[in-house]
Amino acid sequence: MSIENQQNLGVSELLDDIQFVNQSTEKEIERVGDDIRQRIDEAKLPQNLSNSIIDEVSEQLGQLAMKVNLTQKAVYSLQATRKISTAAESEFVVERKKDQSGVSFPANIISENNNMLPVEKSPDGISYCWSGSDPEILFNFSLNRQHKLEMQIHLSALIKPEYSKKLKVFIDGQHIKHRFYLDDPLFVISCVLPVSTNTKQTEVRLLLPGTHSPTELGSGADNRILGLAISEVRFGSPGGRLSYLIKRLGLKK
Repeated sequence: MSIENQQNLGVSELLDDIQFVNQSTEKEIERVGDDIRQRIDEAKLPQNLSNSIIDEVSEQLGQLAMKVNLTQKAVYSLQATRKISTAAESEFVVERKKDQSGVSFPANIISENNNMLPVEKSPDGISYCWSGSDPEILFNFSLNRQHKLEMQIHLSALIKPEYSKKLKVFIDGQHIKHRFYLDDPLFVISCVLPVSTNTKQTEVRLLLPGTHSPTELGSGADNRILGLAISEVRFGSPGGRLSYLIKRLGLKK
């Protein structure tokens, strides 16, 4: 076996080990979170003490998640590969391999889709594009879904903050449960796409309760009717970021 093949095999084995740690730690974090909340309820501790305990545990778990996350990123960077094909209708092709970290579609690609406005840039240099007046945002992706895929939609803003709890995600017409959290400075909509034999097209539909202009809401002089400010859409293997599990536990308010 060549040195290169040995190196590739070593990296693949390391990725498998990290994935195993991710899966094991996910169960442990969920168990610990439930146990902590149950014990706090049973002890009937004062609210300020309860919050202090939850914050401390959340911080410790978050540090663990960050270390594993950074390790995984470093290993993935050695073998990440991608194949992307874009068309006028914003159809994307993703070739997934076992050791692939995923693919990213930035704002300049997302902006080509219908109901998306031109790319803008925030004061801190983050590119994004707003969705327009239609509360329905529709994308078509050509994806290899022989394995589960995690979709992450990174947002710079929402026209109404409360829409984070009211928006809905549909995959091929099926309502899919999603998570919404802050990954400072961006917000993230995250959900797992189920396995599918249909690789020709995956329809991703985001549905907002409504759209508004900043002028209408009294938050600025912009008269455009807006919805979501999308910075990036990512697809990759689920369970690769332990920090998401911390947020899912709800230990941090």
